[in-house]
Parts: sequence; C-alpha cells; structure tokens
Amino acid sequence: MAIGFDLSLFRSPVVGIDIGSSSIKVVQLSGSIRNAKLLYAGLAEIPKERSEEKIPDTLDNLLEEGRIKKQKMGAVFTTYTPTIRYLTLPKMPKDELAEAVKWEAKKVINFPTEGMIIDFLVMGEIDDRDIKKYELLIVAVEKETVFNNMAVFKKSGIQLNLLTVNPLAMLNIVKKNYAAYEENVVYVDIGAGKTDINVSKKKVLRFTRNIYLGGNNITRAIEENLKTGYNEAELLKKEKGMSMRSTIPAQSIEEGGINTAGREEKEIIRSIVDNFVLEIQRSIDYYRAQFREGILQRIVLSGGTSLMPGFKEYMSSFFDIPVVIDNPFFNVNYRSDAFYKLESMAPRFSTSVGIALGLMR
Repeated sequence: MAIGFDLSLFRSPVVGIDIGSSSIKVVQLSGSIRNAKLLYAGLAEIPKERSEEKIPDTLDNLLEEGRIKKQKMGAVFTTYTPTIRYLTLPKMPKDELAEAVKWEAKKVINFPTEGMIIDFLVMGEIDDRDIKKYELLIVAVEKETVFNNMAVFKKSGIQLNLLTVNPLAMLNIVKKNYAAYEENVVYVDIGAGKTDINVSKKKVLRFTRNIYLGGNNITRAIEENLKTGYNEAELLKKEKGMSMRSTIPAQSIEEGGINTAGREEKEIIRSIVDNFVLEIQRSIDYYRAQFREGILQRIVLSGGTSLMPGFKEYMSSFFDIPVVIDNPFFNVNYRSDAFYKLESMAPRFSTSVGIALGLMR
C-alpha cells in the first residue's frame, strides 16, 4: 500500500527497508540529513501464513510501486538480533583500534567469536582521569546469519549498501528529531515480535536491550479471550485497544446450584501491556544504576503497537516524564497532499527512516 510518493527529481536518493515479522516498510529520501526530502513511503502487511515465502514478492511490489531501481539501499537484520556490547578503549590510531577491538570483544561476548563477523562504531570520546578514551559499540553476528539476510535481498536483485541493527537506525531518528534533548532519551521500538529499549545521551547510544515481547502477544491474548481468528483479533486491537473488555459469567453459589445469570467484565490485554511497562522500568533502573544517571527527559514510542488506542496514555501513567509517540517525518520535508495518510501511521516507519538517514552520512 502506497502511503504516497512524490515524483520530484532530487539527487542521490537513498532507500531504507525494514522487513518486520508482520509488515515491510520502504522509505526513499533525497537531499541531506539536515534537509531530507521524502520521495516515497510504502507499507505492506505480510500474511501470517507462509510469511517468509511472501517477503520477496511483497518487497518487489513496494519497490515497483515506488519506482525504485538501483539506488543506495540499506536494511536492518531480519528475524535475528545481533549481539551488541559496549567498550571503552584508550584513543589510538584507527588501524590499531580495529585490532584492539578484536581482542577485547572476546572478553565481553559470552560465546566463541570464531565464525562471527565483529564490527564496531565509535560512539564518542570521554576523558577518564586525563586519559582520552573512545566509547565503542560492538556488533557481533554469525557469518551465516549475514549471508542469510543478504540472500533475502538478492532474491529481489538488491545489493545492499548498509546492513545495520535497529538501535543504530533508531539513534539516527534521535539525532535528527530530538537533538535538543541533551540528557537521556529512552527510545522504545515495539515490533510485532520483539521490543528494543534504547537510551541515548547527547546523541550517543549508551544502552540497548531487546525483549521478545511485542504486538503479537497482545493479538494472541485477544484471540484466546474472545475465541476469534488472528485477523479479527488484530483488527480489534487496532480499533479498540486498551478499552477492550470481555464479559464472563459472575458465578454465585445458591441453594440448589450455581447461578450464572450475572456477568462481569474482564480486561483482556492490560496484563500484557503491564509487562511492557515492567521491562521498560527494569531497563531504566539498570541504566541508572550502571551509568549513575538520574535525569531522563522523555520516553519515545515507535512501532505499530504505539498507535493502539489508549496505549500511550496508559504508559504515561507509570512514568514521571513525558511519553510521546514518534513521528520520524517531523523534520523531513514532504508534500502533505501526496502523503496525506502518512501521519496516522508514521511511527511504523521509524526504523526505515532511520536506515535511510544512515545512508546520507
């Protein structure tokens, strides 16, 4: 489904592709990070049945719809979350740094690194007792996983210029849209199958954690409680959200038997959403203790689940800082007439926009 596309001609367009477990999002930008222009945004749901088989054709259709051909393209890892760790090392020449990371990575990764690809990114610099050090983010992933991910795109004739991880794509959004917040920003991306909880400070990613809890957990709870099919449960989730209730008999014992005439309401999904709250709070508490940080400025929600009616308001009741829903297009130029549907589903595109911004460096 095209959310819209602008056929204006701009130089060097870049494309961000986000293949999730329930949908594919494609975004095409042009210009620069400071003055990005949206050319195309497309989203297609992936049928639950045989979803992996549907990915190549679904992606091809979106690229054809956006008239996207050979351009700089990037994506995040699909169906797998690479291992992410943090290191601080003394400042040194880049060629020496690469070798130092290789050896230090073995100390912070809890499994053999043979057969793995290890890459790193310098996130910033700090002074530690008059010694200048690099803050490093390390990504470790099995070679086979990289090849499998690349194979998905090769089926569509795509040669990726960037294969990244979701927290770094999210960091690009923070840098562009939340640069005014110098203190800690908590960025929570809730996908269908998992949730990434990230904390950045002064445009540096300081903490990331993923949990296998997502929008599908809510959908399954509705299925089980209402004895309905997946598609209907998904629709109810999007339309009613936190206000959804089911009715069950209110049993009372009377002489001669049980009276089930009365009925009471049962909340269907509140306990599932409470798990999201708990995991976010745990992550914040750990981050505060680990980095001795106190000030948090806001919690930013992205992903389709953040659009569920009542979700943001319910989350807000548990935290003493603002909870907002992300709009990754906030500082991106686009024609409102061409993208009139965009704002109603903007947080579903956060990852794909972040990927595209990463290609503009």
